[in-house]
Amino acid sequence: GVGVQVGPVRLYAAWIDSKLDSTIAGRLTQTNRIVDLGLSWLATPLVTVKAAYYDDSGKNLNGLAGRDGKKTTWVASGEYLLSKRTDVYAAAFQNRFADGYKLEPVNIAGLARDPAAASTSGLSVGMRHAF
Repeated sequence: GVGVQVGPVRLYAAWIDSKLDSTIAGRLTQTNRIVDLGLSWLATPLVTVKAAYYDDSGKNLNGLAGRDGKKTTWVASGEYLLSKRTDVYAAAFQNRFADGYKLEPVNIAGLARDPAAASTSGLSVGMRHAF
């Protein structure tokens, strides 16, 4: 990946080409080509705003021939620094699924998603502390 700092904004781009061998004999290797674009903006010394976009093209998902699909994900978040090691945050995401990704069981289970749904969205709010 590459990154560049432009004032208080850090921009990045990454390309991931991965292969996942099946744990079941006779199944095909799953391949994923992922493009990841994002930014992190230090809005004030205490506030950081982040955004990211992921485009995942998968082939032979779960080792099944012809189960190819596309998944796109958007994530936006804001963090407020309470101390040197503690922050509060809010994040929103949206995933869109096409073709084979609609049937991909890890995404269905992990996102508690209806297999017929083409998208899912969520919101997370919390506090983090680094030990």
